[in-house]
Amino acid sequence: MKKLSSNSRISGNKARTVSHASGARAVIGHGIGVSFASGRVLSDASPCGDGASAAPGQGAASKGSSTAPSSSPRVTEWNGSDLHRSLLDVSHERRRGWGRIRGAKVKSEKEKMLSGELYDPLDPQLSDERRQARLLIEELNVTKDDQTDERNRLLGQLLPHAGTGLWIQPPFFCDYGSNITLGDSVFFNFSCIVLDVAPVRIGSRVLFGPAVQIYAATHPLRAADRRTGLEAGKAVEIGDDVWVGGGAVICPGVRIGSRTVIGAGSVVTKDVPDDVFAAGNPCRVVKKIDL
Repeated sequence: MKKLSSNSRISGNKARTVSHASGARAVIGHGIGVSFASGRVLSDASPCGDGASAAPGQGAASKGSSTAPSSSPRVTEWNGSDLHRSLLDVSHERRRGWGRIRGAKVKSEKEKMLSGELYDPLDPQLSDERRQARLLIEELNVTKDDQTDERNRLLGQLLPHAGTGLWIQPPFFCDYGSNITLGDSVFFNFSCIVLDVAPVRIGSRVLFGPAVQIYAATHPLRAADRRTGLEAGKAVEIGDDVWVGGGAVICPGVRIGSRTVIGAGSVVTKDVPDDVFAAGNPCRVVKKIDL
């Protein structure tokens, strides 16, 4: 299959499929540039390629578009939002070919991840950053109690946005470390986990019991979307002077207010206000804490 020429443009808010004289096609517009450096192009059936049908409500290529050779490009318009949804079903190999057309900026997978959009976790940059974090974690988790300076050195590299007085009892685990922001005097007891694919912001003087798990990572609910391999994240925020009991799970997108206490073993699925004791699965406010 022939490659496309590079004279395509992005214009307006509509996405277009352009049929060149060679019979090859490209999708442009709606802020998305598709680079077919691999020589792959979309098929006639849908924006998903390979003749795959888009999911219900996701829109498909116009049936009226022609593949016959012509002296000038033939243009069929799609609604941009429908095309955007359909492109979520593009295979991993196709997604890796996306690039820039005429200076139109395409977000990196890391930018998508941190902004809460669907992203490709197998992206080389993200894979390398996770690998570097894991190497630091492996070193940290085998340090001895009398190796204070070495622990501090490793924590400084793993958690560059931490305040003073950080105290972590190994083992400790996280995805990146660089997406975690900590205030002063934060304490993590043994075996805590932070999946920081989205920002995790923790205030000062926060205490975490053993085996607390903070999940900023999530997956699409629809199985069809999960099959694409795309993932997502939702930021987690914990205020100042919070105490989270051992074994608690804090789910994606949750905010816990300042001075609040979360009971051991709780599963926090929704925001919790300031100055309360909350517990249970799902976690609910039990009582107000008197100041």
